[in-house]
Amino acid sequence: MTTPPFPQPPSPTAVSTPTAVPDASYLAPLPLATPAGAEQARAKASTALGWAIGAAVAAGISVLLSVVAVVLAGNGAFSGADDAYYESVRGQVTALPAGSALSGDRLEWVVDGAERDFGWVVDDIDCPDTPSVARSTVVVCTGTVDGDDWTGVVHFEDSAGSFVLLEL
Repeated sequence: MTTPPFPQPPSPTAVSTPTAVPDASYLAPLPLATPAGAEQARAKASTALGWAIGAAVAAGISVLLSVVAVVLAGNGAFSGADDAYYESVRGQVTALPAGSALSGDRLEWVVDGAERDFGWVVDDIDCPDTPSVARSTVVVCTGTVDGDDWTGVVHFEDSAGSFVLLEL
């Protein structure tokens, strides 16, 4: 007999059939738990259920608080600002000799123009006379702008008349 060109699988052997019938006891159900074990299982289940209910309640409360916080933040409750609107305006008093005095009427005219250029409706502005304009000179003007009482602080940045007007 010649050998085949490739290895052959082993020849099958006969399968033996069991001669004895197995005991049917392994098919019987196992006891689920003893009464003490059942109590332990019930205690564990109620503890787990309690934790699940607590977690669900906590999640609901946190969602509710988040919604309330977003609504309040949208209304500006956490902004810390009041209803006042603060805005600074820059301007220049032209042809002012360095360090010279500035009349209230002239400053009123310049502040009025700066406010109008910014888009406000100026009804009346009153500014005091300034004996000398220098860097860091501060003048407080009052009046009525857009029908509301208005106070503005004119802070001169140099002696040539450049200023920042802060509306309070």
